[in-house]
Amino acid sequence: MRIGYLSWMFGLAVSLSVAAGRASAEAEFQSFLTPSSDGVPIAVTVGGNPDGPELLFIHGYMSSTLNWTKQLESSLAQTHKLVAVDVRGHGSSGKPWESTAYASTQLFADDVAAAIEAAGLSNAVIVTWSAGGLFALDYLRHYGSDKIAGIIFSSSAVGLLPQPPPAPPTPEYQARIERSRSVNLPTIVEWTRGFIDFMGKDTELSPADMELLRTSAILVPHHVRRFMRDRPLDNTDLVSELDLPMLFLAGDQHNSFTSGDLAKAAALFEQAELRTYPGLGSMVNFHAPDEFNADVLAFAGRVQAKKGG
Repeated sequence: MRIGYLSWMFGLAVSLSVAAGRASAEAEFQSFLTPSSDGVPIAVTVGGNPDGPELLFIHGYMSSTLNWTKQLESSLAQTHKLVAVDVRGHGSSGKPWESTAYASTQLFADDVAAAIEAAGLSNAVIVTWSAGGLFALDYLRHYGSDKIAGIIFSSSAVGLLPQPPPAPPTPEYQARIERSRSVNLPTIVEWTRGFIDFMGKDTELSPADMELLRTSAILVPHHVRRFMRDRPLDNTDLVSELDLPMLFLAGDQHNSFTSGDLAKAAALFEQAELRTYPGLGSMVNFHAPDEFNADVLAFAGRVQAKKGG
């Protein structure tokens, strides 16, 4: 099974069924659009066991529902209701041209809330990757955790630790930033390939997997790449407010933060657990899906039973 979308660049309505590969019982997935609070269409994919415990997958920056292929195509679909959302600017969702459409945590919270409402979730475990943790915390900031049993932060400390003042940008760094925002199509393709190569450098991927990840990233247009850099990243004010089970996951060779940072973030919360994967880096869910899925399954089983879902 390869999860497909129609009309990638314009976020047109999609409704399709796909078979969940590697699952003994077929599980159908439906993808559709639902409006966020400001009318931006948000793409939601729902499938798996409709009566099973709920898992909500939220992608990171320069990614989409495609990045959860190895979860949606797994045996998780036999036992769990699986939901994935593309936040604004990504995947099949709308991509507004106004910078204000990406500046507010409220709007990203509303995107996630729209997906939760459309999918009928009431006791979900949120599974995030990288900046997806920021989008999940946006939701918790503005909507609370009544419909959430727990949250998994994969490859991110999600702004929970105080950050030192940034170093003055060098000319080389500024040039890389400008290339990431370029409107020149060959530059966009080149930069996107480099971004995926960097994020996946710890483990070799098949050509098909690499192409899937590059496709997912290139769906984020230049104006979204520019505007997303201005959204708030600091969630230190939420530390005293968050009171739900958490699981922090990451490879010990992550290229954006250290395992020590992740341990510090997990230590902030009484109900937090930490799991690291030796020899892996940023995309554990893609590079070690069987281990990752087993950890998701075990965590969700514990916290959803405790909450009563």
